[in-house]
Amino acid sequence: MPEYPRTAYDSGILRKLDVDNGVLFVDSVNNRVGINDETPSYALDVDGDIRIQAGHQLIFPDGSTMDTSAIIGAATTVSANDDVPITADVNTDTVGAILFKIGPDTFAKLLNSGDFQLIDGTTGANANSTSLYFTGNFFDGADHTLDATIQLVSAAAPYLEISVPDDGATPALTSVFKVTDTEIYPTTTNVVDLGLTGTRFKSAYFSGIVTTVGATITGELTTAAFTTGIVSKNANYILTATDYMVTVDSSGGPVTITLPTAVGIDGRHYLVKKISSDANAVTLEGDGVETIDGDLNQQMSVQWVAIEVVSDGANWLII
Repeated sequence: MPEYPRTAYDSGILRKLDVDNGVLFVDSVNNRVGINDETPSYALDVDGDIRIQAGHQLIFPDGSTMDTSAIIGAATTVSANDDVPITADVNTDTVGAILFKIGPDTFAKLLNSGDFQLIDGTTGANANSTSLYFTGNFFDGADHTLDATIQLVSAAAPYLEISVPDDGATPALTSVFKVTDTEIYPTTTNVVDLGLTGTRFKSAYFSGIVTTVGATITGELTTAAFTTGIVSKNANYILTATDYMVTVDSSGGPVTITLPTAVGIDGRHYLVKKISSDANAVTLEGDGVETIDGDLNQQMSVQWVAIEVVSDGANWLII
């Protein structure tokens, strides 16, 4: 004789319906149904697999549908044209995040705090090699395409590396800056500007020794101590952009120190001082026909005499 479904009642609640060794539990008080789950927490609680036959789909309250699950190598299509929310931490207990995974490895997290974290893969080829890549249109919505990487390199001395395309016909990413726990420095031989012409840093604060080569500072510079470059010469010498003070020993004969062109370096200073006790002349000479206080050169024949000059953009002035 076939076995028919059996039911059990308790205080008006249909507690259990046994069907073919399966259990259908109906909670008529809370309007919940459990399949192999005698304590359903939702309208339908299933302890087991659910299969949707071909040609059917899940339909969500906003009208969006899903007819396949997200599987490796296949796409998931959502039919609605509206935004598709991905929700974690639905009970808002501040625990839970949206994970971006490839295989067993989590490569990124969107935390409930709003922070986005990149994470090293724990296995595979991408372990200990995490990069953030930007590709697309940026800034003003015009056709400004920027390909760049910001990479945190996990090494004996970790550093942050910023790379942007070079200026070649086929741009390749070129490392531009590295940031360590003690330094920020360019990694190419190119001149790297901090800020744009006319829109550079409004304020900059430094602690310790600051070394600059050919830097231009506009506005007020406040410092507790000031250190400049100093070199010693005993033969003819042409001053460069890295020089400031030059001490000259002319005991071996007359010495000529030649200034660079004053054009384009308005405000640059040089200080030349004769340190030897001989009577040989130390001559400070301008570039070509450029003058120093109206003369082509200035001479020092007495020990400890010094001349400091500044460029006015065309010639040199003694100060």
